[in-house]
Amino acid sequence: MSNGGYTFTETNDFTAFNDAMAAQGWQLIVVDNPSSGDTSFLTNIENFVNAGGHLAISTWQSDPFPTHTLWGTLGSTSGAAPGGDVHPIYRWVATHPIFSTPNDVPDFTALSDVWYGVDTFPGDPTGTGTALAGTTESSEPGKATIFIANAGRTIFNAFLLDDAADDTDVANDVDGDGKADAIEYWENQIVYLLSQAGIRTVRVAPASVRHSGSGPSNR
Repeated sequence: MSNGGYTFTETNDFTAFNDAMAAQGWQLIVVDNPSSGDTSFLTNIENFVNAGGHLAISTWQSDPFPTHTLWGTLGSTSGAAPGGDVHPIYRWVATHPIFSTPNDVPDFTALSDVWYGVDTFPGDPTGTGTALAGTTESSEPGKATIFIANAGRTIFNAFLLDDAADDTDVANDVDGDGKADAIEYWENQIVYLLSQAGIRTVRVAPASVRHSGSGPSNR
């Protein structure tokens, strides 16, 4: 967000997120959530999307909460991690703007599980969803991990972008262009979502935070 010169509010826990949701309306929510779980947080996000908001999210929470309706709202059947392992993520539609504009984003072939115990949560597109990437080099059933849905308003990354680092926690730069691959991809998602027609400020009444479940094990 800083690289793009956007005005934004950053939150780092569920309570602060809910407070920000209650304080005002938002055009775009960007979620990087590799650890800790909360169903009210997921419900707040789903309410925002259903009200017309734009969202980019990378989260592990389909693993502890596989039946939450958010995943279907985001055009995915993603659920619990089948093995908990890290898998490479291959672009199935490499020409899509989220991979090509303004940065050329490579396949995520150097992911490492440095901190988290469950990492990749593949599924199939459903509802309005389209699969753009997955754990196999070409499209296969049950292997999709990046979903675009809701007429281009939402991008769901069913894997942890925080894994885009080597085993010493140095950020991946597979294409050697001097910018971390994960940063390039986040920038592309933000640019794409903010460029969609009809973007507007959406305000929803947030649910209260009720912590449940536990985060993935740290290593």
